[in-house]
Amino acid sequence: IRGKCAVINSFIETENPDILIGSESWLDPPITSAEIFPPHLQVFRKDRNSHGGGVFIGANNTIPCFERTDLLSDSEQIWCHATLGGQSLQIRSFYRPPDTKTEPLLYLGSNISKINASSRSPLIILGGDFNVPGVDWSDGIQSEPKGALPEALADFTLENHLSQKVSFPTRRDETSGTE
Repeated sequence: IRGKCAVINSFIETENPDILIGSESWLDPPITSAEIFPPHLQVFRKDRNSHGGGVFIGANNTIPCFERTDLLSDSEQIWCHATLGGQSLQIRSFYRPPDTKTEPLLYLGSNISKINASSRSPLIILGGDFNVPGVDWSDGIQSEPKGALPEALADFTLENHLSQKVSFPTRRDETSGTE
C-alpha cells in the first residue's frame, strides 16, 4: 500500500467496500492510517517495517468492528470481529513471508480453533497472501499438493472446511512463481 495511496483510494472511492483486507502493506508505525486511508474507514494494522510485510483490515465506520487481541500470534496476521447485516464475522488478514515454513499456518489454525470453540458456526473470512506458489486452486480446493508447505496448506484448508475464492494469481512476476 505504501507508494500506492492514489490507487487504493481510487479503488475505495469507486468500489465503496464495507470491509477491506490487505497484506504486504509495507507500513511502519510512524505512518498513520490517516495518511493512507480515507476518514470513513476504521483501520486495524499489524506493521512489520517499511521493507515489506504488514497486514491490515479496514471497515467502514458504520460497521461495528473491533480487533480480536485474544488472537495475537508471532505471525503476520490480524483478526477483527465485525457485525454486518446482523451477521457476526471473524475477519483475518494474513501474510506468510516466502522464506518461512509452516509455522504461520499452525498459528492460524490455532486461532481458528479458538474461534470455533467460542462460537457456534462462525463465519470466517480469511484474506491475504499465503505465498505458496504452484498451487492449483481451479476447483476451489487445492488438488494434489506436492511438498511440505502445499501439503500443510491443503491439510489446513480441509481441516477447517475452507475454500479458495480467488483461483488465479493476483500478481505475476519473478517472485510469484507464475509468468
